[in-house]
Amino acid sequence: MNKDLSTGLWALASLPGIGPVAMKRLLEYMGGAEALLGADEAVLSQYGPWGKQVAKLLAASDGHRRWQDALNMARREWEIGQKLGLQWVTLVDEAYPNYLKECHDPPTVLFVQGNLPVDYGFAMAVVGTRNISQYGTTILRSFMEELAQAWIPSDVKPLIVSGLARGVDGLAHELALEMGFQTIAVTANGLGHVYPPQHKGLSQRMRNAGGALLTETAALQGPDARLFPRRNRIIAGLVPIVLVAEAAARGGALITAQFANEYDRQVYVFPGRVTDQGYRGCLRLALSGQAQLICSPYDLRVWQQWPLRPRLEDIHADFHRLIAGTAVDSVRAGTSTVKAIQATLHQLPTSGPALGDGAIRIWRGLEVLEEATADRLLELHQGDYSSFVRSLFALESAGYLRRNGSGMWVRLT
Repeated sequence: MNKDLSTGLWALASLPGIGPVAMKRLLEYMGGAEALLGADEAVLSQYGPWGKQVAKLLAASDGHRRWQDALNMARREWEIGQKLGLQWVTLVDEAYPNYLKECHDPPTVLFVQGNLPVDYGFAMAVVGTRNISQYGTTILRSFMEELAQAWIPSDVKPLIVSGLARGVDGLAHELALEMGFQTIAVTANGLGHVYPPQHKGLSQRMRNAGGALLTETAALQGPDARLFPRRNRIIAGLVPIVLVAEAAARGGALITAQFANEYDRQVYVFPGRVTDQGYRGCLRLALSGQAQLICSPYDLRVWQQWPLRPRLEDIHADFHRLIAGTAVDSVRAGTSTVKAIQATLHQLPTSGPALGDGAIRIWRGLEVLEEATADRLLELHQGDYSSFVRSLFALESAGYLRRNGSGMWVRLT
């Protein structure tokens, strides 16, 4: 975080007619911040319409004064930020979020309070109405709880991004903290204020848990309606997935979804009743093809390859697919279905299951546990999901275990 480069970039981006698109293009053309800030009008004018615009501004009769005013403002902002404990993360810094950097109009400078994540691979923005319904509250909590229960890796956690507003945003942050997820908030106001004020405690808890608040807005800038769409574009750009939890026919969440589509992000919406005014926006996004309906985090396991444990019904479905696939293969090979299944599975001598290590761990684990859910068996297996399905099917087919009336798996021998 170099003071001169950071303040210079922010000053340049604040000049009239020089926006985030121009700054990204100029940094790419010039090869970095030092080259851009060190270039004179003659050099700048050679770099497309954006370079010509900057050169024209600087060459004007009041160009030098404008540039000095912008620099002085940026330096004052730096000092304010230092007192507030803010980090300046510029478009050329390694800490700048990768997904956001890919956008055509990323903020030149992000002001950060807290710790930015390193990995955004399992990140999801959760946005929606400020007037969340009881149904919306229930379905979002259920979704987050199911995601926490099914999550497998211990070294990485889901990241929940939202805007710290009332309603869906605040609930998304609260649930993320409750479930032990990472969470960061993107604000439309400067980080010298917390808006809304009732979320001051929430913002502090987010930072204490290793999360962050970030914005592109000057530290002492208060909330302004004109800044919210700019904030929404950052939310959409930060992550690969945007979930609209509840949205009426008009609102900021729909703007976020629109930006997400422009950035080629995947947008999901919770389904609501067709008579629910609070879900008109969600339904409109789905009907127009701008979003896909989602009912469970297990959909993310299928569509986004998120590392979630399979549900019991998923395992049963895989059994049927395995049997059907083996039967098809047997017909093609000219052998019987039984022989094809036997060829697919390990040999099972009468003295005990001569299976792979994962299947043996399941078999021995059930001797201690007496009964277990499929999720627990997957933990015992310690292998990938495909091999787990085959091991479980092999054990069941050989009569070593079965499901009881409660749907739990029990050992038979």
